[in-house]
Amino acid sequence: MPFGSAKNRVQPSDSKGGQGAILAGSAFQALTIRATGIVFTFLFTLLIAWLVGPRGAGVYFSFLGIVSVATIVVRQGLDLALLKKIAILADQSDWPAISSLYHGATKALLITSALTLVSLVAGLKIAGLKLTDEFAPLILFMIFALPGLAHMNLSAEVLKALGKTNLSVVVLTVTPAVCSFAFVWPLFHLLGISGLGLAFCAACTVAALIGFMLSRRFISAATTDMGPHPDLMPILKDARSLYYLSVINRGLLPWAVFPVLQLLTSPEEVGLFGIAMRLAMLVGVPLVCLEAVLAPRFAAQYARGDHHKLREFGQKAAIYGVIVTSPAIVFVMFPGYALSFFGTEFVDAAPALMCLTCAHFANVALGSPGIALMMTNHGSRALWASLVALGVQVVLLMVLVPDWGATGAGIATATAMLVNRLALSALLLRETGLILTPLFTIFGFNKVKRL
Repeated sequence: MPFGSAKNRVQPSDSKGGQGAILAGSAFQALTIRATGIVFTFLFTLLIAWLVGPRGAGVYFSFLGIVSVATIVVRQGLDLALLKKIAILADQSDWPAISSLYHGATKALLITSALTLVSLVAGLKIAGLKLTDEFAPLILFMIFALPGLAHMNLSAEVLKALGKTNLSVVVLTVTPAVCSFAFVWPLFHLLGISGLGLAFCAACTVAALIGFMLSRRFISAATTDMGPHPDLMPILKDARSLYYLSVINRGLLPWAVFPVLQLLTSPEEVGLFGIAMRLAMLVGVPLVCLEAVLAPRFAAQYARGDHHKLREFGQKAAIYGVIVTSPAIVFVMFPGYALSFFGTEFVDAAPALMCLTCAHFANVALGSPGIALMMTNHGSRALWASLVALGVQVVLLMVLVPDWGATGAGIATATAMLVNRLALSALLLRETGLILTPLFTIFGFNKVKRL
């Protein structure tokens, strides 16, 4: 049976129990698969801590942050805009249009990747970087990971839109984590700290190739016809607000703290915060898995005008997220013990780990207002909330980091995360009348009319 047939596509359920079963089943499968990625990401981070200590880890995480922001610039918000558009087209079974859009977006991303790569290398050359510099090979290896990292994200979002959430998780999380762990030990002993960069580059390239082959396979299985030459301008216009939002939420909010720490403190403090952040991110994994299921369904339900089911689906997701995330309390009660696995020198990151864990748990409890705003054509509104959160983070970083180091960075980042999620929830309520947090459901504020 073709991939585009009714049996293989994600179908909406009219019953509340059906929605809950679909959500729980899909999210649990994604979480189970992602658990493999979590294990190998943890082992990879553990190896970095053991191999290079706080200073080396600080250098690695600093460059990782720069590359992550650069990758968002390369994608131009196209991955999120494509997720929304393809989810709607898949719901309408318009497979020729999907095929045309995917191939057009892939070519566009190849061009932006090449231009960005050349620009970065030229910029480093102008800045006076020499191959004989201590960290020059590490920087170059991580920069050359840009095309793979960008295409990996694009393919993962396309697979998500097609209802292949599990394969999306494999491409985005499991493959790069497993490959990084497999490559890092031999490459580090061969090239030193530069081997970390080469391991990262190789892992992203492998994941990108797998993602491309899977996306192409499923789209080709649904149709052999190519739609008319895609007009990417409407998608790029829609991607503009999503691009700015991604730069802030996926780039600046999580990664801007590293250069600030590097400038105001020491590489050791950067390493402490980097390890605390990686551990705390594990708390947000259930939310990422749930949002992978939610995003395409939000887009399809909104396109059909089914706001009631959209709200119920979002609230159920938040409830499941809270339940699954509850064991993370161990990071709050025993942060020093959790950090001691990385080495006794990392125990000083305990306060930062506590702050970040609480922030991630609050994010889960407040639902997914950001995804809902993006999938309901209100991405430009979400941008304002993210700008406010970024302003709060910058101010707090400047005030707290000089004296408190990694702990101050943890407080600043956690506060910004909470401000961002609360502001997004308020904007979603104002623009659509939707409340996605179970907290309001528990207290009886569930019947919200569209404003």
